[in-house]
Formats: sequence, structure tokens, C-alpha cells
Amino acid sequence: MRLTRAQQKEQTRRRLIEAALAMIGAGQTLDGLSLREVAKQAGIAPTSFYSHFSDTNALGVVLIDEACLTLRQLMRQGRREMIAEDNNFAIRQSVLRFINYLDVNAGLLRLIVRERFGTNEEFRRTIQRELRFIVDELAEDIERVVVEQKRLPIDTRLVAETATLVLFDFGAGALDMSRTDREIAAERLVRKLTLIFLGGRALASNKSL
Repeated sequence: MRLTRAQQKEQTRRRLIEAALAMIGAGQTLDGLSLREVAKQAGIAPTSFYSHFSDTNALGVVLIDEACLTLRQLMRQGRREMIAEDNNFAIRQSVLRFINYLDVNAGLLRLIVRERFGTNEEFRRTIQRELRFIVDELAEDIERVVVEQKRLPIDTRLVAETATLVLFDFGAGALDMSRTDREIAAERLVRKLTLIFLGGRALASNKSL
């Protein structure tokens, strides 16, 4: 089946994105991305780049979106069972999922970590927006489980914000850890997340705190 012009254009755009993501995964920085190298990696003429992105900065925003979306999808897979069970085993399973993400997508997470407080304002805004999406989704899931299972109230927003920041901080530090150190840090992360959920309930039930 012959592709339409619009389909061909989208296919080429995806090739550019995938090529750039591969370069990022191999250790390249956004600032170091070369238009010509990305085009070469994608197998297209350099002049074709501008048919899809105004400049490498525009490509960088898309790459950050892709990296954050991958992270959001992973967290979406694990968080519902973590919330539903709310015990050390379920939380540990979610932490293991995150470690598996690090093993496969270290370059993407490094990109998010590097640009979160980087010099590019547009990159920073994009990452902050994506982190808010993660917090919003987690808060909604916590609230849904509380209502459906008729559990004790919990400060959903505070728990979501704190859990997300703690998990993200772990990921940033774990990137350069040895396997042994990462396993030790993961056990501490399980305890931290457990404390966050327990503390969220205690805070919600004690209005004087």
C-alpha cells in the first residue's frame, strides 16, 4: 500500500526523533546534537530537517516530551497496584519496575535530569509540565482507590507530589550507582514510599497537624 504524502512526512519525522533519541541514549547532550548528524543517523538529507522542525531547539522539546512520556507510561503501569495493595511487596514491585526503566532508558532519564534545571527555559517548562502530569495522574488514582475501597482519607495531592519527587530523586542518583549500591538505595526507597503513604493518612486524619 502506497503511503500518502502526509504519512511519508510523519514517517520521516519519526525517523528523525528516533535517531535523536538513539544519540541521546548513547550519551549525546541536547546542546551537542548536530542537525547534520541527526539527519545522517535518520538516513535523510540535512535540508529535509527543516520540513519537520524549525531548529534543534524544537527537536529538543519533542525529545523531552518523548522521554517524559516513556517515564509516565512506566509509572502508570506500576502505580495502581502499588496504591491498591499499599504494602511493602506492592511498593517494592513498583520500585523494581522503575529500576528496569533505568536499565533500558538511562539515557532518556539522564536527559530529563540534566535539562530539568538546565539553562534552556523552554526545556525546563516542558519538564515541569510533565512532572505535574505525573503528580495529577497519581493523585487521581489514589483518590479513586480511597473512594472505591472505602479507605481512610489520605492527603492525595501531598502524597502524590512527595512520592513523585522521591522517586525522581532516586532515579537521578541511581544513574551513576553500581548495581550493589542501587539495590541498597532501592530498599531505602521502598521504606520512604511506605512512610509517605502512612504519613499521608496520618496527616489527613489529624486536622491539627
